[in-house]
Amino acid sequence: MNKFLIFVVFAALALLAACGSESQDAAEVETDRDSLNTALSADELLYLEASEKLIARFTKALQTELMSAMNQGGPVNAIGVCQVKAPGVAQANSAGGWSIRRVTDRFRNPDNRVDTLEAAILASFADTGSTAPEYLFDWFEGDSLRTFRFYKPIAVKPLCLKCHGGLQTLAPGVYQKLKKSYPLDRAIEYKAGDLRGMFVVEALWPEGKEQAGLLVNDLISDQPSDSAAPPDSTVSVDSQPVDQ
Repeated sequence: MNKFLIFVVFAALALLAACGSESQDAAEVETDRDSLNTALSADELLYLEASEKLIARFTKALQTELMSAMNQGGPVNAIGVCQVKAPGVAQANSAGGWSIRRVTDRFRNPDNRVDTLEAAILASFADTGSTAPEYLFDWFEGDSLRTFRFYKPIAVKPLCLKCHGGLQTLAPGVYQKLKKSYPLDRAIEYKAGDLRGMFVVEALWPEGKEQAGLLVNDLISDQPSDSAAPPDSTVSVDSQPVDQ
């Protein structure tokens, strides 16, 4: 039997803070945060920190590729990074029982569409109230494996609008290339700050503990940018799209 549990960390913190008086000061709120962390096991805290580190590594590597492409050929050229190099970036950062991907309900590539469970989790991040969580995690048990999963929202940044904004904010030539490369594209008409999707990090337990330690202690060397794509790949509008 599968066992599923979503642990809403920052929603719980908000409820803890709400239970106090309006005059509760920052020290008391910090005490609530410490109490919540104490309720987590050391292994959960390790996996939470490792998940944040993995997302930071992935984001840095993909942004490096995108900025390089934009410097060489503008936003139209950067679209090819998501078509060709993003899978290599994800693969380079998926090792030791850990993996990372991005999902969304407004996809560019249908392969990145959220499933039913992910859609419910993504909806919780869309809450604009004070109870919206900063991240969520769960444990999944099945087929004699125990898997840790971590979810973190992705917000639209101003630079993203060149390829994900409205028709008036898309960079010249972007819309035409998007229609050719992504005929089912739903990933435009965003505004800065909008919820774009979320990261999904998965890690095996306990097989992923060693990799978690390496991530937390920054003992994994950065992959060179050229490794983010297969050796013979080139940026082409006919490539398999992998953007959200």
